[in-house]
Amino acid sequence: MSGNRVLIVFLPLVGAALLQTGCGPVRSLQKACDGGDPKSCLSLGQMYAKGEAVQKDIATAVRLFQRACDGGEAKVCSDLAARYENGEAVQKDIATAVRLFQKACDSGDAKACAGLGFRYFSGEGAPQTESKAVQLYQKACDGGDAKACNDLGVIYDKGWGVQRDAAKAASLYQRACDRGNQGGCSALA
Repeated sequence: MSGNRVLIVFLPLVGAALLQTGCGPVRSLQKACDGGDPKSCLSLGQMYAKGEAVQKDIATAVRLFQRACDGGEAKVCSDLAARYENGEAVQKDIATAVRLFQKACDSGDAKACAGLGFRYFSGEGAPQTESKAVQLYQKACDGGDAKACNDLGVIYDKGWGVQRDAAKAASLYQRACDRGNQGGCSALA
């Protein structure tokens, strides 16, 4: 009977040790990430962000996400950009957000193109260049970002930096609405 008590006390200690040192998949992912595999860095970062099989550690997750981004994982660059834009688990840094949005947009991430478009439109973190903002919003809309379609519709509806064009605005609002954006649907009503 006393042997059972030792086992019961010992198991939580083993579990804690495994969380600290990593085991099986954690160790394999770490090795692959260290070897330059960005998908492994991403997977490991997600585990640290959620506390799955490792102790939750957002700072470590962010470092791993940066490695995944540097390795070419565009979606991660976009997510990191949003973290820097909002000061989420990192120091707010708009210049870094813009750099990461650019990298992700260049890799085809529509959401990143929209984020970058906003920065060029507002002039916060990037030079205010409405024509560049319009190009980026168009790229994002064409890439499937419903909010970008709506935002571009507003730009054409109001004539902000472009020739006012109600028909183009309506078409963009329709694209946004068709993709589930309430703003686009409301603008059509």
